[in-house]
Amino acid sequence: MTGMSVGASWAWKLAAGEAGAAKHQYIEKEHMMTGVLSLEKVLVGENTGITADVRELLQAECSSVEDVLRAF
Repeated sequence: MTGMSVGASWAWKLAAGEAGAAKHQYIEKEHMMTGVLSLEKVLVGENTGITADVRELLQAECSSVEDVLRAF
């Protein structure tokens, strides 16, 4: 999947993991929501292998998600 932001790419990977763990054939919207809401876990994880540049972009996206959710 090209053309996705860093956050979207990680959310997709996390959603795929959720779908696989639930033994679903497809990634459903609920899995994607879990992926988006789990982005912060990537930032605190030590074995993610992300660079400082990617970490900075991901932090900005996480902050944007928090801003949107704060409104609710």
